[in-house]
Amino acid sequence: MLTIITPAAKRDLTTLDAVNAELDRVTGPDDIFIGQLISQASRAVESWCGRIFAREDVRESVHLTEPAGALLLSRFPVAVINSVTTEAGSLLPALYEADSDTGMLYRLTSSGGRSIWAPGRILVDYSAGFILPDTEGRNLPADIERAAIIAVRNAYTGRGHNPALRSEEVDGVGTFSYGLPASLSTEVTDLLAPYRLPGFA
Repeated sequence: MLTIITPAAKRDLTTLDAVNAELDRVTGPDDIFIGQLISQASRAVESWCGRIFAREDVRESVHLTEPAGALLLSRFPVAVINSVTTEAGSLLPALYEADSDTGMLYRLTSSGGRSIWAPGRILVDYSAGFILPDTEGRNLPADIERAAIIAVRNAYTGRGHNPALRSEEVDGVGTFSYGLPASLSTEVTDLLAPYRLPGFA
């Protein structure tokens, strides 16, 4: 079970400036529309990959029914482990270590060797995810941002014949509501494939 302690302030995987550069356009009336497409594309990327990329503080509860050599945390990359609590109490930081890239959390002995997690409930408070574009220290992989940019570009340039057109109102003004295509293009999914969780393959 995962509880979000501090949600990300934003989860957009690219920026208006990056999309405008891709489209070779300057800021203009379409900026609000493009901003909406960026948010839609970012959610679509998350959905396809089965994970959230923005850094958040979370609390994860793991229930072990048998001994385990490692715990696989739901969010990664792991930025910092704030606390680990077993049924015997809180563990000192020297008694665990995390593999940042994979989200594997290991129990350590007092001498620093790897040990076994005992059955029972384990609570882990940690911060995980990437720092997104347009934020100091950004570390979101460039191919994830590139995938989002392409998805936005495709939706923007194809809006005149968008298969995801949700509504059309011709009585009076004539209002159109656009969305992303039902599926991401192969160009996008090829970039995202290394970041997709196995269960979503």
